[in-house]
Amino acid sequence: MFTKVRIIFGIFAVTGLLLLTGGSYLYLSGYSQEKNGIVTSGEIIDLSVHRSDNGISYCPVVKYTDGQDAYVMESSYCSSGYRNASGDNIEVIYPPGIPADAVIRSFGGLYGGAVILLGMGVIFALVGMLPLIIMYLRGKSAQRLLREGIPVKAGITGTDMNTTISINGRCPYRIVAQVYNSAENTVKRYYSRNIEFDPAPFIHQEFVTVYVDTKNPDNYFMDISFLPAVK
Repeated sequence: MFTKVRIIFGIFAVTGLLLLTGGSYLYLSGYSQEKNGIVTSGEIIDLSVHRSDNGISYCPVVKYTDGQDAYVMESSYCSSGYRNASGDNIEVIYPPGIPADAVIRSFGGLYGGAVILLGMGVIFALVGMLPLIIMYLRGKSAQRLLREGIPVKAGITGTDMNTTISINGRCPYRIVAQVYNSAENTVKRYYSRNIEFDPAPFIHQEFVTVYVDTKNPDNYFMDISFLPAVK
């Protein structure tokens, strides 16, 4: 289960990085065109209507000339603000020597696609990378606690399900252990890392070792290496 989760998060992260790469390329292309492009005036001769759940948007169809030949292009940037723009004059910009590649000279026309891809890329990258980073840091913390933590012998009281996490409708299991402090008459409970199978049938011991951080007692790692490996 957890291997599949890592693969899914990895796919999200890679998708996010690809979207960020594509968005960056579009942004740099738009920036280059804005700085080096040739500006000319065109006329909105038609509006292409696009309907979605968010409403209706209008994509201008613009006729313009490079001084010699006439061109017609449909803008990839659409907005409800163009609703009554038919017949209006509008500036377009194209790369030197390539008048057929014109776009509307506006932020949306030059950078609209880049903003969409970059926004989606950030979301996908965060969804994919943050959990992977957290898993990695937890793994490093566990290794450090095994080396430097104070070993505590805790009595196993049972298992439970971590209902704060659900993967495909399934919640992972945890081993629960505790230590009684007779001097303070308190009980400290410890929980293992998430386990993808029910560990109860494989627990044949009364105690488990918990490695506790010397500086932060709430930071600990329960050694459950006695459980069988999942293949």
